[in-house]
Amino acid sequence: DVLIHLKKRASHLILPSVVQSLNGDNMIEVDGFTMRLLSFLEGEVLAKSTRTPELYSDIGRFLGEFSRAMEGYDHPGRDGSDPYWKLDNVLACKKYLPEVVDKDTRDRIARLFDYYEANIVPVLTDLRKAVLHGDANEQNFLTLADKPNKIAGLIDFGEMQYGAQVNELAITMAYCLLNEDDIEMASNRMIQGYVANFPLMSDEMEILYHLAAMRLVTNITMTSHQSKQQPDNEYILIAQGPAKILLKRLEEEKYIMN
Repeated sequence: DVLIHLKKRASHLILPSVVQSLNGDNMIEVDGFTMRLLSFLEGEVLAKSTRTPELYSDIGRFLGEFSRAMEGYDHPGRDGSDPYWKLDNVLACKKYLPEVVDKDTRDRIARLFDYYEANIVPVLTDLRKAVLHGDANEQNFLTLADKPNKIAGLIDFGEMQYGAQVNELAITMAYCLLNEDDIEMASNRMIQGYVANFPLMSDEMEILYHLAAMRLVTNITMTSHQSKQQPDNEYILIAQGPAKILLKRLEEEKYIMN
């Protein structure tokens, strides 16, 4: 439904298209399974692309246009399927904090939870809400070799959720800043590209970096928990190392808890 909405509201954005059945249905039942077919998007995932200031600006631009197109959209299934990965509900992850092995990271997250409860939670109620992609990360943005500084598409709409609209940018920043040496340049470029197309309110801007940090908290706590359940699955912890490093830098460089 969101993809159909966006084709009408923001047809210039490159997104998968819903391919209808011969009977004109968007989804069909086959042998007890619900099936759908989406078009294929050409491109390489952002994670394998060379980062430039121009590319960061275009990440922000694309996301800002996406947020503008999603204003006013609603759906009965908007709450999403996984409450732990819903950024507005990040405190639900607190119970898994003891499972974070690294003490320095565990102590930092504990401080951040305290700061979040005291300073961010009271602000959330009054923020603009929308249905979010919820996972616009470096594995879901695409680029093309002949246009390396432009976003060539966004895929994977399986984690959509309803929440504070500024979370969309915060989630993207959290993932795109992983392994980035110049946090200031990259984050400023993404923010500038975003607000040029979808201006942030002052209260949204004030908590943006903390919301990005809380996405890192979700990643670290949930993957710590999941890795204990599946100790042989090395993929679960693939992003945890860079997330711990980024969270530490955000505190030390005064982006959060300052």
